[in-house]
Amino acid sequence: LTESAAQLDKAEKQWRTLFAEQQKQAENFANLYPDDDELRKVAKEAVDITSELYTQSNPSAPLSNEYSLIAGKVKTYLAEYQTLESEYARLADAKTESELYRKKVDDLERAKKPDEEKVSRNLTKYDDAHSAYERQLEGVITRQKQFYGKRKEVFRAAFVAYWLPHSADTAL
Repeated sequence: LTESAAQLDKAEKQWRTLFAEQQKQAENFANLYPDDDELRKVAKEAVDITSELYTQSNPSAPLSNEYSLIAGKVKTYLAEYQTLESEYARLADAKTESELYRKKVDDLERAKKPDEEKVSRNLTKYDDAHSAYERQLEGVITRQKQFYGKRKEVFRAAFVAYWLPHSADTAL
């Protein structure tokens, strides 16, 4: 999806460049003929069409605004992914801390002369660390499910955004 977003940005610029070149080509072609020539009329129609295409490719044009909204959804989704991904390191740290206290409690309980005060203190630390890990894990899983639930809409948006500039060609 990251590559798709980059391609959408690149494609938008390339469409704009293409339409500008088409408009320039049509104007040059039209200027080759005298005003009363039949081909000039046809060439002038091509100028009008390419001018309309160029106008629609402008970032402030309604089609472009629609494109920007859709492409914005893709970028927002990718930013959400980055945020979610950043939570994994904290989750791993919480799990490591929980496992550390679990191992410590196990070692203290297996000692020849277990110190019940140390066992109790470390068991409390384990319970706290494990509870914190479970809460974090639950939060991450909830956010993952929400994120995953948006995938169809976002991938569809990326697909539509790719084809949206083509609709300008078929509309005229």
